[in-house]
Amino acid sequence: MANKLIGSGRTSDVIEYNGFVLKLYKEFNNNEYIDKEYYFSKLAFNHNIKTPEPKQIIYENNRKGIVFEKINGKPLLKIILSNQFKLKLMIKIFVELQTSIHKIILNNSKYTFINYLNESIAENNLINDDTKVFLFNYIKTLPEGNNLCHGDFHPENILVDNNNFYIIDWMTGMQGNIAADAARTEMIIKNAEVPGNISFVKKSIIRIFQNKLSKMYIKEYCKINKLTKQEIKIWKLPLYVARLNEDNNKEEENRLLKYINKEIKKMIKTQ
Repeated sequence: MANKLIGSGRTSDVIEYNGFVLKLYKEFNNNEYIDKEYYFSKLAFNHNIKTPEPKQIIYENNRKGIVFEKINGKPLLKIILSNQFKLKLMIKIFVELQTSIHKIILNNSKYTFINYLNESIAENNLINDDTKVFLFNYIKTLPEGNNLCHGDFHPENILVDNNNFYIIDWMTGMQGNIAADAARTEMIIKNAEVPGNISFVKKSIIRIFQNKLSKMYIKEYCKINKLTKQEIKIWKLPLYVARLNEDNNKEEENRLLKYINKEIKKMIKTQ
């Protein structure tokens, strides 16, 4: 195989590869979504978005992978956690990076936020059919968009190298409304998994910080993009339901379900 393992996640292993980086996907991944990541990575790079250049798709030991330009950086999240005095500046840069993505206009992509939400709800096993029908009808009221969206934009998907910020992981790239992408970012920041092997006190402190960070993010995003919080909030319910399909721990799953049930009851009362 290639050189040393850099990191490993749920869907892929990242490996040093002849001066580049190989993102080697695990066998269960659908080939279409690997091709999709290559497409959106290439699209972003060709539009001058700061992102590692995708070089080619290859096969290693019957596994499909993408060879990328190597970036010797560390995740933005580590910088945020290590220096609270830079928090406001880092949030501003973070939002500006996302805004640079949203300025790119797409036309007729088959990968859209609306399709993603409908498919995620249809596949969900934790909600009943009546709730699904309610959500499908609700999604019809949401505004379409033709902006490039990352779909998984959070501080761990930004690598920082000598004050250069690189956006990685385009597997969830899609066309959609910028408010939907912002709502998903807020959700990820606010609900990201907290390690289970730490004390209740430490876990509570992390949760407080996550809430603070998500509020700062939304305030800055609305300011730069001239949106209201309500324009972002309307996307939260279907996004929380879609999140249930991801590899969450039981604590996050329960928290998501609690929010979903509360919001649906509130909406039904106002109808």
